[in-house]
Amino acid sequence: MQTFQVRVDEKQYACLNVVCSVARISGDTSAPATPTLTDSSVRGELPAWPSDVDIQRFYMVDQSELLSTHWIRLYLELVLCLKFVKLPKGIDVSSLEFVKVAIETDEETPLKAKSSVLYIAFKGLAVDGADESVEQRAIIKSVFNEVTGCLAVKGDLWKGEDYVAPMSIFERRLAYHLSRVRA
Repeated sequence: MQTFQVRVDEKQYACLNVVCSVARISGDTSAPATPTLTDSSVRGELPAWPSDVDIQRFYMVDQSELLSTHWIRLYLELVLCLKFVKLPKGIDVSSLEFVKVAIETDEETPLKAKSSVLYIAFKGLAVDGADESVEQRAIIKSVFNEVTGCLAVKGDLWKGEDYVAPMSIFERRLAYHLSRVRA
């Protein structure tokens, strides 16, 4: 068994936006012990979900490849665990069903790309009033900087432009009290 030394910085709360600036076997002196000062985070907003026509331009991961490509599921699970700091009772992220996975990259081997955008459609998550049969979508962008050795990953659930989030308990209580004051 090996012991690793890592440094991961969270750039945004309740959203997958992290930078791993150190990842090495403990005691290894060939890699720098302190991270570089360069900010290697994924900048800007995540791209929008592509149309059905546009997504066909990307590499479509088939089901057999998903069985041997564990990092895709790991990235999705990280998005969900950070988005829902406490997942609702009874949700098992390991039982999510992939509907469609597309990889956008300029590299020739998309499953081994150092920088890419993942578009993942999946089922099996009952949150925000939706049941497990509703297709959910996640977009995850990863950038590996070969010069600094930093890996930056940013991801979130995609709700679409017309999505209106359900009101929180606080918002419902505030609306209730305001309606009583006006009456």
